[in-house]
Amino acid sequence: MEPLMLLHVFAGILSLVSGLLVFSLAKGTQFHIRIGKVYYLGMLLVFLTSIYVSIVKVNWFLLLIGIFSFYLVQSGLRMNSFRKTMKINPLDKLRVFGYGLAFLAMIVLALVVLKSSTTLAIILLVFGLIGISLIRLEFNFFVLNKPSNDQKEYFREHVGRMTGSYIAAFTAFLVNNILFLPPLVVWLGPTFLGFGVIWYFSRPYQKS
Repeated sequence: MEPLMLLHVFAGILSLVSGLLVFSLAKGTQFHIRIGKVYYLGMLLVFLTSIYVSIVKVNWFLLLIGIFSFYLVQSGLRMNSFRKTMKINPLDKLRVFGYGLAFLAMIVLALVVLKSSTTLAIILLVFGLIGISLIRLEFNFFVLNKPSNDQKEYFREHVGRMTGSYIAAFTAFLVNNILFLPPLVVWLGPTFLGFGVIWYFSRPYQKS
């Protein structure tokens, strides 16, 4: 196995293990924060190596899914840091527009491949629409400069997006190891089940 492919696999395992620890630890503790940084590093390595893998395999689908997964981690952390400072920086706008274009590309690609692969089109469309729905909130915060006054909203977004990123990492693991189920079930099953998991972890921060 090539070194970068090996690094991709290692980063995936690191993300799965550290992510599980993060969700099992009390929120806000130093250990939670430190393991969270390890999780971020793992997901960053997964994203960077997925760029290489997608180029080698000429697989734009893999690249877009990698962008979607890393977006969830990055935006989840940004929601938490923004809550503390309430300061917008130029990178926020660049990030919102960059990811927004990537999610639009997912939707366009879904329409392009619809005739040749309905399964691939559905997967791209689902992830693209989820991405657009999430980026709309950041567009309001960072581009239109209309942040929320509800502190709980930032906690909800942080928890929801970080949980979503772990679901994405777990989905990638299933896709590479579960071959006896239909691709749609493996790709989208964890996502739809994950809505319940996100709701569970977000309960303490729901509006009264």
